[in-house]
Amino acid sequence: MSSVMLKDKSVFFGFLVGLGLLLTCIYSAFNLYHMGVFDQENMILGGDPFMRSMAFAYGYGERSLIHPNLSNFVNPVVRVIAVVFSPVFPDLPMKALQMRVALWVSPVCAALATYMVYLIALTAGVRVVPALALSVIYGFSISTIAYGSIPDHFLISAFLLTLGLYLLLINAKLSDRNYTVAWTALTTLVAGITISNLVPIIGMFAISEYTRKRSGVGRIISSVSLIFVRVGVLTIFLWACLNWAYQDFNAVQSGHAYEKHIGRIALHTSSSPIRDALSFPFTVGQAFWGGNPDIERDVPSVELFEKARYESSFFYNTLLTHVNLISFFWLAPVIILGASLFLGFTRESGKLKPLVMAVALIMTFNWLLHTFWGNELFLFSPHWHFAAVVGLIPLVRFLPAGRGTDISIVLLSAALVFMNFMVWNNILQMIPSLAVR
Repeated sequence: MSSVMLKDKSVFFGFLVGLGLLLTCIYSAFNLYHMGVFDQENMILGGDPFMRSMAFAYGYGERSLIHPNLSNFVNPVVRVIAVVFSPVFPDLPMKALQMRVALWVSPVCAALATYMVYLIALTAGVRVVPALALSVIYGFSISTIAYGSIPDHFLISAFLLTLGLYLLLINAKLSDRNYTVAWTALTTLVAGITISNLVPIIGMFAISEYTRKRSGVGRIISSVSLIFVRVGVLTIFLWACLNWAYQDFNAVQSGHAYEKHIGRIALHTSSSPIRDALSFPFTVGQAFWGGNPDIERDVPSVELFEKARYESSFFYNTLLTHVNLISFFWLAPVIILGASLFLGFTRESGKLKPLVMAVALIMTFNWLLHTFWGNELFLFSPHWHFAAVVGLIPLVRFLPAGRGTDISIVLLSAALVFMNFMVWNNILQMIPSLAVR
C-alpha cells in the first residue's frame, strides 16, 4: 500500500522542477521586457519576440502558411485570462494586461514540457531520481531557458510534441474513441502552431497505430491518410473561422501571401547544405550547454521597430564556421544519445520500443529539414531538444541502480544547471551595456 502511495506521490515531484523553471523564465521574461528587448527581433538567439508578443497579446498577424493558427489558438486564451484578472489590476489598461499575460505563454509551456519529460521517464520505467534529473537536464538546458523566456512559438510546439510521446506510452490504456479524439486534437494543435511539425506528429501516430493494432502497412497508411485529411480539414476550418473573427486574411492576399509566407520559405533555404548537415550534431549538443554566445552587430529597421534600442544580438552561429576544441565537447551528448538509442533498439521491447522509434524519427526529420532549410540551426533546437533528452531513457534504465548512480546523475544535472545559469546570467547582465539609445 505504501509503495503504491509513494508511486502516486512521485508523479508530483516533477512539478517542483517545472515550477523552478517557470520562475526562472518568468523572471527573465519580465526583465527582458522592461529592458526593451522585445521591442525588436533577433536579439536573443534569433528569436522573434516583437511580432510574437503582439500576436499573443493582441491577436495581430501570425496566421501564415507556416504558423496558420498560432495567433488564433494563443490570443483567445490570453484575452480570457486578462479579463479574469482585470479586477486584480484595476489601474492597468487592458492591452497592457494582455501583454503581461502574453509574457507567461512561453514560460508556462517550458515548465509543462519539463514536467512531461519527467512523466514520460516515469511511465517508461525510470526511477524517480534519474527521472527528475532528466527533467532538470531538459528544463535547465540553455535552449529551454532562453526560448522559454521570450514570446515565441518554439516551447508551445515542444510541449505539444512531448504530449505525443506520452500518448505513445499510454495508447493501450485509451478507449478507441478517446484514442482517436486525443490524436486528432493534438495533431490539429501541432499543425496550427507550426505546420512542419506535422511530419513528426503524424509519424508518432503511425508508430502508435502499429503498436496498438499490429496492423499491416496498408492499414497503417489508411489510418495515417485518414487523420491527415481530418486534421487538414480541421486546421483550414479553424483558420477560416478564427481569421474571419479577427478580420485577418493577409496570408492569402495577393503579393502579401508570397512575400510574407511562401517567399519566407525560399529566403531561409540553406546556402550550404553540407555545412549544415555536418553542423547539426554539434548543435544537438550545444542545446544542452552552449557556452558564451557570439555577439554580432545587427541594426534593426527603424521603420519596423521604432522603439528598438539595441544594435547587437546574441547568436550561436553554425559551428563549422569556426571549429575549435570546445566544439568537440558538444559531440559528447550526441555520442551518448546514439549509444542510448542503440540500446533502445537492440535491448528494449514492449512499450519503450515505440518511444525510441519516435525519438529517432524526430531527430532524423529535423536533421534532414535543417540540412536544407532554416539557416539558424540553434534557433530551431526546441523542436528536437526534448527528444534528445527523452532519448537518454534507455541508457538511464540500463545503468545500475544504487546510491552511487543516483549521486552521479544528480551531480551531472546540477553541474549543467550551474553552467547554464552562469551563461544566461551573463547575457542578462550584459544587455543594458549594449543599448545605444
